[in-house]
Amino acid sequence: MEVTVEGHTISAEELQAGNWTPVLYKAYASRPACSQKPLSQPNATVKETNPNAMRVEAAATGRGKTPTHLPPATKETRIIVKRSKQLPPLPPNAIRVVVRPRGQLRLLDVPTPRLMKAVQAALQTTLPDDFCLRIHPTNNTFTAATTHSAAAELLKTLTSLTIGGHAYPCMAYVAPPPGATRGVISNAFDDETPTQLYEDLVKRNPEYSILAARRMGKTHSILITFDANEVPHSIKYMGAIHRCTPYRGSPDACTNCRLPGHRHDVCPSPKTNLCPRCGSQHSPQEPPCTPKCILCEGPHLTGTGSCKGRNLHQPRKTTKQPQTQRQEPVPHGDNFPQLSAGPTQPSQLSQPKQAWTEPLKQDWGPPRSPCKNALSSTVTSSLQDALAKSREEAAAAKAEAQAARAEAAALREHIAKLETQISTLATSHATPPTPTPTTSQTPAHNPPNTSSMSFPPSHVNATSCSDSLELDIDTAFPRHTNQDITPRPSTHSSLADIPTMLESFTARFEAKLQEGITSINQECTTLQDAVIRESHAF
Repeated sequence: MEVTVEGHTISAEELQAGNWTPVLYKAYASRPACSQKPLSQPNATVKETNPNAMRVEAAATGRGKTPTHLPPATKETRIIVKRSKQLPPLPPNAIRVVVRPRGQLRLLDVPTPRLMKAVQAALQTTLPDDFCLRIHPTNNTFTAATTHSAAAELLKTLTSLTIGGHAYPCMAYVAPPPGATRGVISNAFDDETPTQLYEDLVKRNPEYSILAARRMGKTHSILITFDANEVPHSIKYMGAIHRCTPYRGSPDACTNCRLPGHRHDVCPSPKTNLCPRCGSQHSPQEPPCTPKCILCEGPHLTGTGSCKGRNLHQPRKTTKQPQTQRQEPVPHGDNFPQLSAGPTQPSQLSQPKQAWTEPLKQDWGPPRSPCKNALSSTVTSSLQDALAKSREEAAAAKAEAQAARAEAAALREHIAKLETQISTLATSHATPPTPTPTTSQTPAHNPPNTSSMSFPPSHVNATSCSDSLELDIDTAFPRHTNQDITPRPSTHSSLADIPTMLESFTARFEAKLQEGITSINQECTTLQDAVIRESHAF
């Protein structure tokens, strides 16, 4: 028995054989086998068998992000840095003054009330009620906080503290606010004084709020304090533009007692005369001795770039979660924004992310071709003029509508007065008064008995004589003359039609006015749609 498969003739034995492979697996089998990578290091096999070998090597060499095994000195540094962050918060709006005591004063051994009394005695004044102190747990300093600027200025002059009958010298300075940041510019300092340095930075960088600036030790770098959450990208100093990088200091380390956590000027231990490089006692020698780091005990200077304990105090960088974009409502009518004469810049649509990019986004936009810019400017200008004209017409129509409504209200009041006068007139016609002739008047003939005569209201003539009944609009009461009053035909039918006529006129006027306003609104909507299409097109 033979079976034909895909044009190939095979036998029944070949069809029933067990060495068939599915097509999917055959595709993977056709790929070349992955060859093992050559061992770059002699202990590569050890790393594969021991997963912790790479971690041990990273801890020994300082490589890797989170070493699991650290030297004893680095572990102690990490513990001290963690303690330095566990500080109680100070009042948010208070002025902070940092006091650095000297003369082997250990602040952790001094009770806080005694320290408060010593500060008050040194200043020779009464401290305000909001004055408070906070002793730092590791660097042997304390911070005084107050909202009174006069008290803060007085604290800056503090030079000594008397505690237990012993005077300790100290130095005080105003600390930057909590939200301030510090940046560094390199290879910038020459021989300027601190005043010249600060004034030149403030004059050449008016867009940034610079709080303080100083030279970093004996180097050519300058440390600048900004009153902002972010460090600017570049800074101008002495006519040159320098790249400004965030300041990342190292943990404090004392070269006197060779312990981390504080500096040598506030060290509470006695003077040891140890070498600041290696930590041993010897005379200056050439070549210099091999340095030894206080933070990690490595063969380098304390706190340099290769130190494993340098960046232990840096906070972790938190990734910002992307914000969900909210759909902006399309403006209509009076809420439609004013159009600009030129093309829309990207900086007008989004907030700047960095402080140093804000001036650039306001001045320049993305490059565009001149022809497209000219066409967009012309179309946008014409649409703006048409929209402004439509707005003026709409404002005029609204003013006319308000005037018409006021006039209609006045007409309704007048109609109400007329109705009141008509009802009064009808009442007076129903019972007309009988005049009484005087003795001086002698009738020429016998007049008819007017008291017994009755005239229907429909036969009264309103224009028969000048001595007839008159309608006083102001008082809404009839006036009578001394002569005989002749009844006139009533004008109820003509006066009753006045309210109907006025209401009809008001209804027609309001309908026409509403029709005009609707037409203007439709024209404004059409122009707005055209503006939106043009802005999307360009």
